[in-house]
Amino acid sequence: MGSPEHEEKQGFSEAYEFGGFVLTPAEASLTRAGEPVEIQQKALTLLSYLVRHHDRNVSKEELQQAVWPKVIVSEAALTRAVMKARKALADGGDRQSWIKTVHGHGYRFTGAVRRVAAETGPAVAAAAAADDAGGGDRSPAAPARGRSRRWLAAVCAGLLVLVLLVVGDRLRPLPGIPSAPAGFALVVLPFAGPGADPGDAPLAAGMTETLRSELSTQAGVRVLAEASSARLEAAPEGADAVARRLGVRYLVEGRVQAEGDRLRINVALVSGHTGQRLWSQRFDGVRSDLFGLQDRSAGALLTALRSEEPGLDGAADGLGHRIRGTDNLAAYELWLAGAAEQRARTKTSLQAALPLFEQSLELAPDYARAWSDLALTRVTLATWGVGNRAEGMAAARRDAQRAIGLDDQLMRPYLVLMEIAARYEWRFDTARRYLAAAVALAPNDPDLAATQATLLSKLGQHEAALDPVERAWRLDPLNPAVAATRVTRLIRAGRVNAARAALAQLLELSPDYGDRHWHRALLALRAGDPATAYSAIQADELAHLRLSISAIAAQQQGLEAQARAALDELVRTDADGAAFQIAEVYAQWGEAAESLRWLERAYERRDPGMGELLSSNMLEPLYAEPGFLELLDRMTLPRPPLPETAALGP
Repeated sequence: MGSPEHEEKQGFSEAYEFGGFVLTPAEASLTRAGEPVEIQQKALTLLSYLVRHHDRNVSKEELQQAVWPKVIVSEAALTRAVMKARKALADGGDRQSWIKTVHGHGYRFTGAVRRVAAETGPAVAAAAAADDAGGGDRSPAAPARGRSRRWLAAVCAGLLVLVLLVVGDRLRPLPGIPSAPAGFALVVLPFAGPGADPGDAPLAAGMTETLRSELSTQAGVRVLAEASSARLEAAPEGADAVARRLGVRYLVEGRVQAEGDRLRINVALVSGHTGQRLWSQRFDGVRSDLFGLQDRSAGALLTALRSEEPGLDGAADGLGHRIRGTDNLAAYELWLAGAAEQRARTKTSLQAALPLFEQSLELAPDYARAWSDLALTRVTLATWGVGNRAEGMAAARRDAQRAIGLDDQLMRPYLVLMEIAARYEWRFDTARRYLAAAVALAPNDPDLAATQATLLSKLGQHEAALDPVERAWRLDPLNPAVAATRVTRLIRAGRVNAARAALAQLLELSPDYGDRHWHRALLALRAGDPATAYSAIQADELAHLRLSISAIAAQQQGLEAQARAALDELVRTDADGAAFQIAEVYAQWGEAAESLRWLERAYERRDPGMGELLSSNMLEPLYAEPGFLELLDRMTLPRPPLPETAALGP
């Protein structure tokens, strides 16, 4: 194998021909029969490397270094690039006519390749023009000088790219989420709408998820997330009215009905602008043919959508199976029941979900989606302190790794591993890598964008966190969880007026949202209004938040007796569980040594609050303390900039 430098020089002067395709790496060009083929840049780089080395197997590690030099990426990102390269070559499914998977090793380009002379394209023409710009010297030394100029230009360009990469990484620590939503918006309304039989709910949820997932794979389609879909359907003014306000172009609605062994699926495509029904169809069958009914109805919907959007790209062939992840109907229905409990997200419902996922896996041990959701359920319960936390986290990690081993295109297992790394292990660089892998698989997922913002805030990058959280809000404008994350991030960044407006939007969406009192109090403290903060937090049902913020707000008003009483009660009733909040109180009181003592206690007990060392504005008075900086080093957190003011009060 030649050196990388030699390979690059070959790429500047040569193209590769195979089966009617012409690949010109220097021009970033792939054509077929003279017509350009659309291909994503990373997929083109991967294809170029495989074609250049078509005489041998190429390992996954070598490909990762070739496509993402000096950058750590997940195997999922590599798999995705391979899929896109195959799509460009019409090499999908089981054919593998060009790019063959070498199991246990990597990939190999299997087609017959012929090197041909590359036509002069824009880059070559520009280089020639640069050579001629100095006055047309045709002496024997001119070619050498031309090569020297090209070499110097290449070096300068390389240095510029390196600088941009380094600076860009500092400015945008977590890559992967585009700056603005693309394509037209579409919403899939829940198939278990008002008046539906509760017994049909799991099947209806499965159908909703199948359609939402399949449509999300279509290039140019932006599918609103589940929370926004449910809110839109329940809107008093009607779903079509809200759709017009949000600029949603299409609504998909329908119903799943079961009667004995018979199933009926109704699907309709509705204009978001006019409310007119553009297409509808009914699909009847038996329960044992549920998968076939799902696939037929999804295929018919895509056909109808393409008749409205002729330029729509992307195929759904075989997607139904991948979205469900199993051919075992009984295992699938158990997973549906578990997923329904998981969505309720209460302690009782999550505990009910566990055995349903476990029963599903007894029937289908290779069911990656069930392993993934089992892992998510375990990590949530462990975070909430249900059961032994260490054992729960360890089990969640095993389940997530099992899911990735079975299907590395699933996003949720990477998110579980990120949560474990950030919340429990405090390995934030590792958490960033897991999140980057998840984002690569689902770049338009609003929950991931919100999670990215939260992780940036944990790293003390409050301003940087605003971009992804605003993107999450644009992607999912009716989701209270995203709206609440947005409020928190704006408060952390000190954007008081924007946070106040965001809180009003959150309360309009969900007047009874659980964190509303905490948000009001936190915002008031940030605005220098401890009296309002004290009043607002009294209605919060979580004692550790109510007492800690009461102690801070009372002390800032000069109410020393009330402040001390609130802190004493917190220490007496929850010294272990609220060690982090107690440290926040002492930091705001200006008692740094006592605050650091309680932070050490929280560290020893692996208090999940410790992940908020840099996220919590309450601890800013400790930023110059050697003990605090040493604690940050232990937790692999960056050193913070010194705040302009050391307290949240006036």
